Parts: sequence; C-alpha cells; structure tokens
Amino acid sequence: LSKGLTSVVKASITGSIIGNILLVLGLSILLGGVKHKEQRFNKTGARTSVISLSLAAIALVYGSLKTDKRWNVFLDTARVALTQAERPNWIYLETMGLPELPDGGPVEESAYARLARYRAGLRFIAENPLGWGFGRGAFERAIELRYGVKRVASDSGLIDWAIGTGVVGVILLIAFVAGLFFIGLKVFLRNASFPTLVLMFVSIGFLSRSAIDINTRDNMLETFMFFGGLSLLLAQWPSHQIPSRL
Repeated sequence: LSKGLTSVVKASITGSIIGNILLVLGLSILLGGVKHKEQRFNKTGARTSVISLSLAAIALVYGSLKTDKRWNVFLDTARVALTQAERPNWIYLETMGLPELPDGGPVEESAYARLARYRAGLRFIAENPLGWGFGRGAFERAIELRYGVKRVASDSGLIDWAIGTGVVGVILLIAFVAGLFFIGLKVFLRNASFPTLVLMFVSIGFLSRSAIDINTRDNMLETFMFFGGLSLLLAQWPSHQIPSRL
C-alpha cells in the first residue's frame, strides 16, 4: 500500500477469500462426507464466518467501484456496444480501433467486445431460430461466413449452442441440465447423500457458467457429461450397495 500497489493487495485479499471459500471449505466437506454419513456444524461459528465474508466481499466491491476506472465508463460502453453492434469495430479492432464514447474517450475494450459479441450472437439466433446447422464453435463459423474473419469466439456457451442447434436445441440443453439438478435435489432431500450434492453443484455450475463463458466446446462438455453421469449413478445407487472403492 505504501508503494501504491493497491491492485496487488486487492488480488491477495481476493485470492485468500476464494481459497477459504472453495479450497478449505470444499476439502472439509469432501473429507467429512467420505468418513461420516451425517455431519454437524456450529451454527454460531458458521453465522460469524458468513457475516465476515459478506463484509469482506462488500468492502472489495465498494473499493473496486471507487478505484477501478472501468466502472466509470461501463454503462456508456454497454450503450455503445448494444446500439452500434452493426459497426464491426469489435471484429476489426486492429484496423478500425475502438469506437468513442459520447465524451470522446475510448470505450472499455473488454466489456465492449463481450457485449457486442452477445448482441451479434442473439442476432444470428433471431435470423435463424432453427439453427445454422454448425457443430461446436457455431458463433465462430457464423462470423467467418458473415465477415470473413476467423477465430472470433463467442463468450456464451448457450448462445453458441443456440446458433448451432436452434432455440429448440438450447431449450433441450437447459432442460437436461436442470433435470439433473432437480434429480439431485430430490434425492438429496430424501437421504442427504454426498453424490447428490456434487450433482447439484456440477449441474448449476455448468449451466450458470454457460451463460457467460464458452464451455460447450473442446473437452469441457465431455467433462461435464462424465462427472454429471457419475454423480447421477452414485446418487441413484443405494448407499449400502456402493462399492467401498468408490
């Protein structure tokens, strides 16, 4: 802080919080679930931890809003990206450069490119609701056909999937993943088994991530199918019949 490296301090605090939430808590739940069928926890301690983490998160968000200059231009950048997507600056950034904000300054590059790609993807879906017939990387191939530019990937797995398979295809994907989640929830409420908890987290994590990241390509979809299927198998398997090696 004395040297003005506030970004390093924020990154350190963020890493510590994420490490405690995901790594420490996750390992504790995993190891506890392996040894004990039913776990108990101290409600007071859990409440204190949640309040402390919430206050830390609020402080980080407030500090980011006050110090990160990108937030100051985000709304104007979003307006430009969503209303001027016909101008292909976001495709030809090297030659056309970034568009300008109403005050004459440049847009925030990351937010502008992401939002413009969202809008372009939704336009592709509106033009052909039944799908373009592409496989994975449908957005990338549609951009190549429309603008002649390669390697412009989508930032949303759901949009990419809808471009390739149509609205019906993305509805079926959402229904499938949501079905896995509700199966896990139903079995979890009945016997509180650990595999059902994994199934719920895997399903909701994949679906929510699909909205903001391209995770339906390469090996990510197969990885989700593998862990989702394995969790579903163990969730439906009576606990007294699960092999000890699993």
